Amino acid sequence: MGIDYTTVIELPRNRVTQEQSERMFRRYCFAAHFPAGKDMLEVACETGQGLDYLAKRAKKAFGADHTERLIKEAKRYYEERLSLLRLDAHFLPFMDHCFDVVILYEAIYYLANTEKFFYEDRRVLRKDEVLLIATVN
Repeated sequence: MGIDYTTVIELPRNRVTQEQSERMFRRYCFAAHFPAGKDMLEVACETGQGLDYLAKRAKKAFGADHTERLIKEAKRYYEERLSLLRLDAHFLPFMDHCFDVVILYEAIYYLANTEKFFYEDRRVLRKDEVLLIATVN
């Protein structure tokens, strides 16, 4: 788990274009109704820029990222308000069928094995629940 993606993402306090900001805003607004009263996981949450917005609606929310620096920054900001952990998206450390919503925004192209992620996603999602994926393309 040694790859550091901080050079290719929008970090807090870094300048971003208006287009980047609007794109992030639209993604999280679109997702907002999905976790209402449900258990959710955001994989590749970075520093949790949109996680708090979604977590306020969720019954239970977890944020996770591969990059240790990003999770540390998210934990420093959120303190104990949110459950945050470092993980490999190919091996989700959760029980079967424990989430209603899984979110993967702007990260599918960083996965070494998307099939393995989709297997894990299906494993942790409850029947007939939702995986949200966003990509710039």
